[in-house]
Amino acid sequence: MVYRNLDERVHLRSPKHLLRWKLGLGPEPRRVAPPRCHVPVVPNDGRALAGAPSPSLTWIGHATYLLQLAGRSVLTDPILSPRLALLARNVAPGLSWEALPKIDVVTVSHNHFDHMDRPTLRRLAARHAPPAAVVPLGLARALSAWGYSEVHELDWWQTARVRGLEITLVPAQHWSRRSAFDQDETLWGGFVISGGGVSAYHSGDTAYFSGFKQIGARVGRLDAAMLPIGAYDPRWFMREQHMNPEDAVQAFVDLGAERFFAMHWGTFKLTDEPLDEPPTLARALFDERGLDQRALVIPAIGETVALLRPRSELAALRLLEPLAHLALDDLHRPLLEDLEDEGHVELELDLALTQPHGAVEADALHLEGHLRLGRARPGGARIVLGELLPVGLERALGGGLRELRGEIVPDGVLHRA
Repeated sequence: MVYRNLDERVHLRSPKHLLRWKLGLGPEPRRVAPPRCHVPVVPNDGRALAGAPSPSLTWIGHATYLLQLAGRSVLTDPILSPRLALLARNVAPGLSWEALPKIDVVTVSHNHFDHMDRPTLRRLAARHAPPAAVVPLGLARALSAWGYSEVHELDWWQTARVRGLEITLVPAQHWSRRSAFDQDETLWGGFVISGGGVSAYHSGDTAYFSGFKQIGARVGRLDAAMLPIGAYDPRWFMREQHMNPEDAVQAFVDLGAERFFAMHWGTFKLTDEPLDEPPTLARALFDERGLDQRALVIPAIGETVALLRPRSELAALRLLEPLAHLALDDLHRPLLEDLEDEGHVELELDLALTQPHGAVEADALHLEGHLRLGRARPGGARIVLGELLPVGLERALGGGLRELRGEIVPDGVLHRA
């Protein structure tokens, strides 16, 4: 079986074209940039990630993200090895092996060595509680040989339910090869991973193509899109296999995702552009196009970022209707007025939801420092909202409740569930 892209365009990837690039004989002057650069790093010992307490993304490097949602941990295109063949990492992985939480699922987007790293995958499979693997067509045999007893092999648009998550393989504009004799004999793609009312997209390796609009139209709401912004020069050679920042920004717009999480830069010097150039270009492009800079997330290596913004966090709990008709306003308006000079107020609510929701059944949930959901009690849960200015309280809260009781307290006085 030989696989093809949705957009059938000529790929310049033969040994002849590769040699032209490396010898600087292409149609564009070859850029020369240092093999190393400074990349921001945040130390992360992993303690806050144990048990997947809240929907979040932690960038480990390259295309490897730790995605946590619905109490599960997913590792995308995992590569924690210190080098890729003869190419050393520019920066160490953002989480060490000791800092990694229990991994429930690994996804592998295609079989290139920087995305399907055998040493990393074998070590993950040998852990005490081995993860399941989700891969495109043709890769199950390799993953099984590397120690995975649960492997889900998908075609484009197929969905598997894996350890409580829904994972769909979606198209990408790329190619596959593991040796000199198997070009395009296994499929490639990206993944949409959903659970607990949250959905995230990981593109894998891809060029810009019409499929981004299809993905956005077919999968619905995406809270996060993990998109590559590096490994793009020279364009005559890379255009049909990797996006540059301009392509990635357009892909984000096509997808209609809530936020753009950058990846595939700063870890390995694979191409000619400076390793630290992609973030600068991405931010400038957001400005030029009038896009909300708050939607662009370029994490440091090792940084954990809450997956949802406050309004989205409430939406994920189906707290969508305004609370203007509830007694909260009249009951607490005098107290709100008294707190006008406070830095923030914290509102503790007892909620009885109109219907069960996966996020309510989870353990304590910490989302961007604005919302804490205590362990659910039968028929309800306790939510604490912090860092909400009094004037923004009505706008921030939502409904979907049978009953609401609560109290507003000033800084430092917070009743815990």
